[in-house]
Amino acid sequence: MKPIRGEHRRKVVHDPWGRQEEPVAHEDTAHAVSPDGALESSSVERQFALGCGCLGKPPAGFCSVCDRILPVCSDCFHHCANDGCGRPLCRRHAISVEGSGGTHLHMCQRCFEATARKRLLGRVGRTLLSPFVQFGHNDE
Repeated sequence: MKPIRGEHRRKVVHDPWGRQEEPVAHEDTAHAVSPDGALESSSVERQFALGCGCLGKPPAGFCSVCDRILPVCSDCFHHCANDGCGRPLCRRHAISVEGSGGTHLHMCQRCFEATARKRLLGRVGRTLLSPFVQFGHNDE
């Protein structure tokens, strides 16, 4: 059976930093006439692994830290929770921090280090001033 017509479909996402299209999946379809005169079609869909390693999930965005720009799925995609930052992050580059109320916040490395430094300096300052000033029970 010789194919009489073929189709090729690509699924791409737009990379906002590189201004290029990144392929996510493609589908090949071949149409042929069988020996008894019926029209037959066969399709093969191939999905590429996303940057996070997930398969079969729709892409949600791009990590701003990764050297290789590949889309990340919606389960692995986060934004930095620090006010004013909001960098898009993949699961590999997001540092999970427990916030108020037991919620999990995700931060980039730079914001996490700045927050840790601020907390450390606050604790050192309270320790040095504790003989002279009585602080409340709030440890933040």
